[in-house]
Amino acid sequence: MKRFLLLVVGLGISGCTPHVPANLLCAVITDPSRYVGKRITLDGVAQMYQHSSTLRNEACPGQVLFLDMSKDDSSSAATGVLTPSGTFFTGLAMRRASSVTVTGSVVRTLGEPTPYVLVVESGNFK
Repeated sequence: MKRFLLLVVGLGISGCTPHVPANLLCAVITDPSRYVGKRITLDGVAQMYQHSSTLRNEACPGQVLFLDMSKDDSSSAATGVLTPSGTFFTGLAMRRASSVTVTGSVVRTLGEPTPYVLVVESGNFK
């Protein structure tokens, strides 16, 4: 009887451990709806284009996650006071492709060309 109880307890503990994908960025690109509203930190290569910014990783070639600045950050940039997100996007504008770590939340967009974006709270260049 004791062996059975130990097995049940062991299964209960392992069942409580959250599954973290080996490459979180690829998991977010594959199923962004699963991450909507969650604050996450991602590593990858960020690049700014004329009308968009993206984050990619060699582990999922040919796929990108679009990056966006929150509306609050846009208005603060207009006043000259940059938030951490505004500072990140300003730095990204001055570089080509850059290895970065970004933190933000995935949101569903309405009426945009891409259905999901990562709204960046902050980012660091490596």
